[in-house]
Amino acid sequence: MKIKLLILFYILNTFNAIKLLGEPASFSRIGTSAKETGMGNSVVASVEGISSIEYNPAGIAIQHSLSLFSGYSSLFEKTYNFGFFGLIPTKILNLGIGFTQLGIDDIKISDYNYNLGDFNASARILFFSIGVSQFAPIFLGLNTKYLTQNLYESKQSGLSWDLGLISNFEIIRIGFCLKNLISTKFGSESLPLVLEGGLSLNLNLQKLFKKDGKKEGVLILKLSPQINYIPAENKIEKLFGTEIIPSRFFSIYFGLNNGFAFGLGVNISFIQTNFSILLHEVLDTSYKFSLILKF
Repeated sequence: MKIKLLILFYILNTFNAIKLLGEPASFSRIGTSAKETGMGNSVVASVEGISSIEYNPAGIAIQHSLSLFSGYSSLFEKTYNFGFFGLIPTKILNLGIGFTQLGIDDIKISDYNYNLGDFNASARILFFSIGVSQFAPIFLGLNTKYLTQNLYESKQSGLSWDLGLISNFEIIRIGFCLKNLISTKFGSESLPLVLEGGLSLNLNLQKLFKKDGKKEGVLILKLSPQINYIPAENKIEKLFGTEIIPSRFFSIYFGLNNGFAFGLGVNISFIQTNFSILLHEVLDTSYKFSLILKF
């Protein structure tokens, strides 16, 4: 009993910011994409392509490129998060599949007198996504997720479904995602419904660069405010993300969400790499790296 209490105390303090034990499957809200993390996860309206599988499945309908994604993050000592995704476009709809894992490896637990052993935990999600573009500029998406969590001697699993929508206009996008709209029991509790809504204002500022009356260069500014609502907790979350694209070869982004995040993306041919840093209010500074290949 003493060992269990010590481990519980450690986990409650370590995962205070994400409430891993307080909210069923809250780990499912920790994305693996460096770009989206760098924008504070305020991307329900702006996300598109393969990264959308985690954030808003409607976004996978916007791009029609065969894509592969891999991402890795170091949250703090001996705690990691990684994911792999694939996107397959078809004439009727786009299909996505993915896997993510959050893990804790071999953390020493002691009562200041004795070594009580190592602590390990893991949480996994399997994604199966579809995106529909027949109603463009309105795009629809559906996620099916299978979640598992192993925490000390406790093992839980469950299914949930996310429904997403993005309306894509000339300079503005409107995005909505109902996460865990339908779910099975996850252990003794249901997965919490999360309502996400946001805007993405896309400003093309090329006119700032002129030579002999002709536009030169690229300068695109994206502003993405977002609000999340969790009815079970009567909780409102306010997020904000910004992306600056000074060149077709790279972009810079910033975000606010329980801390300040920023990052850099580099695009070369069919390869896109992203790196971000999150300065969290409670957790240590975390680093994320992701790679996307488009064919």
